[in-house]
Amino acid sequence: MYDRTYPGRRGLKPNFEEGVKGFITWAFAQECCLSEGGVRCPCLKCECRPIISDPEEVERHLKRRGFIKNYWVWTYNGEQTGDRTLFNRVASGEGTSRPTQLTPEMMETVRQLALTEARRETAEREAALKAELEEMKKRQHDMEEQMRQFMQSMSRNQNQRTTEDDEDDDEFDV
Repeated sequence: MYDRTYPGRRGLKPNFEEGVKGFITWAFAQECCLSEGGVRCPCLKCECRPIISDPEEVERHLKRRGFIKNYWVWTYNGEQTGDRTLFNRVASGEGTSRPTQLTPEMMETVRQLALTEARRETAEREAALKAELEEMKKRQHDMEEQMRQFMQSMSRNQNQRTTEDDEDDDEFDV
């Protein structure tokens, strides 16, 4: 993927050109490409930022500039890495061209950062759920109050009708 040109930059190597065409064919067939309307161009200049809908334009970019460094897993264009934690992704060297060279202390730091992030996300979700529950309790209370008032109103109307019916009956009691 990175062995693009012959010495002295005298043309593209056939393997690189075949790899580019394979990447484009694969990337443009992915669900994310269809939903986004194109692929995120992984060339050195674009760095997966713009979405380009023309496969020939992506091919030109890649042939002219090459791929961004360490673009082995095509996550921006649909290649799945699975549901992996930050810790597991760093530990396996995901997104790099070789295994990580982290010391045990560095790995522990990454693990602690991942745990802290997971705890923060959990706390945010918990707070949001608590707020939603409180809102639901308030709506339930309001609905119960409305129902109570409605039932009282219905009871008053029923009593009023009964009283009126009794009065009507009294008119005919001669």
